[in-house]
Amino acid sequence: MRTFEIATFGTLIISLAATTGCTFVGGALVGNGLWGDQQIFPGEPGVVSSMNGTSAVCLGADTDVEPTDEYFIRGRVVSSDWSEDQVPGFDNLVGCQNDVQQTLVIEDGDGVEWTIGYAWIEGDWDSTPTVWADRGQQVEVLVRNPEGSSAAGMVVYDGEGALYALESGIGGPALQNGDIGGLDVEDGDVVGNGSGDCGETESISVIFESDQDRLVMYAGEDRGMEVDDDYLTVCTIESVRYVEGDCEDDAGETSWVVFR
Repeated sequence: MRTFEIATFGTLIISLAATTGCTFVGGALVGNGLWGDQQIFPGEPGVVSSMNGTSAVCLGADTDVEPTDEYFIRGRVVSSDWSEDQVPGFDNLVGCQNDVQQTLVIEDGDGVEWTIGYAWIEGDWDSTPTVWADRGQQVEVLVRNPEGSSAAGMVVYDGEGALYALESGIGGPALQNGDIGGLDVEDGDVVGNGSGDCGETESISVIFESDQDRLVMYAGEDRGMEVDDDYLTVCTIESVRYVEGDCEDDAGETSWVVFR
């Protein structure tokens, strides 16, 4: 549990954030409605969003696969619905840091079924935008899980580029610049202070930059940007780091989701 010093926002802004967000019609409405350079929240120290959460990306296969820190899967969509009957071996390659309810099952050219679990959790609420891919659609999926790290990330590609990406940056980043076409992501400035189970924290902004656009965002924001001539919805899940921690892994979490 974390507590923050939070500023008071206008009724309209809070209403938009609570009722549209990335989970409203797949985030399309808010991605268009909040388009532009103006930030939702004032960029003042001590002002942070209360709409943060945590995340997960995990991976399983229905046959023995040699574990590695990077998986590139090419195949067709079997299902994007959760079902225990279709996920044998799930979580045997990249472990789930949090419970997941959203899954994407891909069958590759060798007949191996891969199940990718992914989540954005706010309290007890599943806020995860779904990967909109049809059964039988051909896709490519990149899953990264750096060795020795709790972080994991996924990118789903279709014939037009990156369709969906989720960075579960628990303890550090997993995805790399270039994984989502011309999109670069980096930590920004400290925008607030607080405390968590491990000690004192700093909330930080996250910078999303392409050749066409540049966004500076806080945790819990939804905005739109142009990347390689595609319009993407960008949603920040969490952006916090521990400055004085008592936990063994006290690096915090910087997580986000991007989709077309």
